[in-house]
Amino acid sequence: MTILCLTLCASEAGTLLDYTPPANPLNIPAISPGVPVSYASALTVGAQDVEVSSVSLYLDGLYPMAYSFSAYILSDSDNLPAALLGASERSFAPGELAGQGLAPYDFPLLSPILLSANGTYWVGFGTPSAGYPPYIGFAGSLEWFTGYGVSPSLTIAADGYPLDGNWSPNASDVMTLVYTLQGSVIPEANLASLLLLGLLLVSPKNRFRLKRAKGLARSQSFAPPGAPQDALRDSRCREQKSL
Repeated sequence: MTILCLTLCASEAGTLLDYTPPANPLNIPAISPGVPVSYASALTVGAQDVEVSSVSLYLDGLYPMAYSFSAYILSDSDNLPAALLGASERSFAPGELAGQGLAPYDFPLLSPILLSANGTYWVGFGTPSAGYPPYIGFAGSLEWFTGYGVSPSLTIAADGYPLDGNWSPNASDVMTLVYTLQGSVIPEANLASLLLLGLLLVSPKNRFRLKRAKGLARSQSFAPPGAPQDALRDSRCREQKSL
């Protein structure tokens, strides 16, 4: 059954959504909010379920500021972010984000988040940073993205920080956050897997076990009525040795 589980349950781990930046990272457009804020962009899952294990956001900042961010995975309701499914937080000491240009920073999730096939979800971030605000990458085109189980979209919505659920669409700006996703595509059970199950059930080893079980049943059913228990046990032992 171990082989069957590997066939039925194994997933294809790796990149779910990739982003190829321009040669010069300074050419990536950026949002620079001056108030605590959250943003999110929608994505659509393909024909198979996926599990998301981490989100990467393209970030930069100004020296000597310290910054902190939260990355979000949210469900969808009426084309807006809804329930928070998972989050990851990360802080940066003064000088870590110091104007070198936008670069990806990973936000691992505590546990993988299952996204259902053909569903719509939102990937977002939040920051309490104000004063000298950070820079968060965005894109006005999907040409830089490559999906392996999910597809991004040119949508963006805004909320406060911390999240209060009052998301509003930004209809005037056709853009998406720049992010990547790591995780797994969950394969469906296929005909080959079902055939493997049948082979396991009729394998010589399993047929031998079935034969032995039938033999033990016969030894019990042919024991004379009222036979002493010791005699019955001896009969079972002889039957097992003969097998």
